[in-house]
Amino acid sequence: TTYITTGKNTVIDNAFLLKELAEVIATLQRRGRAGHARMLIRMTVISCIDST
Repeated sequence: TTYITTGKNTVIDNAFLLKELAEVIATLQRRGRAGHARMLIRMTVISCIDST
């Protein structure tokens, strides 16, 4: 990781920040798809129960 120091402030290199941001976005997308799949399963089960 590259650090740029200006006075008392330390700024992390933009490439590192972009990589971290990409990882966070990918994680959120995976969680979103998993949550959507769970919701569809629940709705299907409820629909099957209601139709009996």
